[in-house]
Amino acid sequence: MKKNYLNIYNLIGVLILCVSITSCQKEVDRDDDPNNPPAGSATDLYLDKVYFADSTNGIKDTFYYNAYVYDANKRVTRLNSYSKDDFGVFFLREYYEYVYSGNDTLPSKKFYIAVADNGGFSDTTTNFYTYLPNGRLLTDSAIHRYHQVPTSPATYNSTNTFRYQYGTNKIYAAITFTIDDQPISREESDTLTTDAAMNVLDYKHYYRTDNTEAFIFLRSGSYTYESTPSPFARLSNFKTLIQIPYGESFFYDMQSYNNRRTANESNIQEDLTGNWQYGANGYPLRVRTNTDPTMPGTYEVTLFTYKSL
Repeated sequence: MKKNYLNIYNLIGVLILCVSITSCQKEVDRDDDPNNPPAGSATDLYLDKVYFADSTNGIKDTFYYNAYVYDANKRVTRLNSYSKDDFGVFFLREYYEYVYSGNDTLPSKKFYIAVADNGGFSDTTTNFYTYLPNGRLLTDSAIHRYHQVPTSPATYNSTNTFRYQYGTNKIYAAITFTIDDQPISREESDTLTTDAAMNVLDYKHYYRTDNTEAFIFLRSGSYTYESTPSPFARLSNFKTLIQIPYGESFFYDMQSYNNRRTANESNIQEDLTGNWQYGANGYPLRVRTNTDPTMPGTYEVTLFTYKSL
């Protein structure tokens, strides 16, 4: 979390900025109004921002949001993630940059940067992607660089490689993890069942730490979906998003072609039935999540805003 040490004059400036942020939040509330859907049709709208907010009795406080950047070919070139610091001021927490080869519509590379408190780099990841002729993801190879001191060279690297195979309504994934200069290696294997739209309906996850051993079952999960299209599915970076659940995969983390309704996983049971609100074009405007029955009127809400490209 970014820290600010302010004198009284700076504090006055922060208060003024907070007033401005409050005004901006009202604009998010207007986008949250189901009677005021975004303009345009589902064929020309792209995600602009996705806001994550706490809500108490209808009063929202955004604590995190993602902002999408596109090029002239409507490809996602950057995804910026902003968090709120102790004084209510948003700062860039992390970002992703996507690289394309020529006029390709799918990215060949992705850079992830976690921004350190002092503005330097913290952890970084580089992903390399290959695809089958039909556009399905074939491999996702990542190099992670971890920094004990954010501005120093990486103290150690790790790599992981996802390899995918596809059958009729099936996805098979093999994952290998290694850490440089350490005798650590781990293999994981997943079998996923999909519907006709390629949404994951259920999965089983296995692992082993020695390639001479048999795979050990670790976890499983199952999902259902709305009939409405997910706004993430039309983005150029969509097929690089994770297909493999990790035991606690919220709807905005895991790839799906339709908006997810329920999840039944090892660490989470999520039911969004009746919690989605849509515009006239079928795109979601908001979804209520993580409702706590012990705290009436308090919940989390995700808000979607769009723009034409």
